[in-house]
Amino acid sequence: MGMQAKALIKNPYLWGALIGILSLHLFRELSYFRRHAPAPLSEFSSWSMENLAGGHTASKGFLGSIVIANMLAHGDPSNPKMMNAQVEIAKRFQGKENVRFVTFLLGNQVQAKGISEAFSWPSGLPEHVFLITDANAFKQVILDQMKMKAQYTKTLPQLMFIDRRGDLRALSDVTPLDLASLVSAINFLLE
Repeated sequence: MGMQAKALIKNPYLWGALIGILSLHLFRELSYFRRHAPAPLSEFSSWSMENLAGGHTASKGFLGSIVIANMLAHGDPSNPKMMNAQVEIAKRFQGKENVRFVTFLLGNQVQAKGISEAFSWPSGLPEHVFLITDANAFKQVILDQMKMKAQYTKTLPQLMFIDRRGDLRALSDVTPLDLASLVSAINFLLE
């Protein structure tokens, strides 16, 4: 070996760079083994709500699917922002059958139909269901049957991320960063 080769082999910066590159790949691979979802914010029990067709939709129909839900109230100025955020997320999961979208409409049947007619769900996106609740049903279903903690209902309107078991995993604002985090969390659970 020549003098230059010996100097290169004895160079601590070269060895530091090689060890750094190898350890980066090793730690990244090890991190994949440790990934797990955090504990749910609320564990929902079974529930049922009226849909726009006048029938009832039960929580059993959503088991096995990841659900992105929001709540809209009659006359709430945040309604367009919430629906646009839900549509934006739905576009990212186009063609995925196990991602569903729900909107809880706070009001009576007439108000709910007015809200739903104001928003057209684009065709080709995952299924979207409008469910109706009034103030009494909201308390009974959301707080009692779903067992959603009252502290979370104070921060609504937000998007709710419900996992395959029907548990509330996250509440998200509609800022671009929050939506990106929500999409990342959904992708994690779809893996």
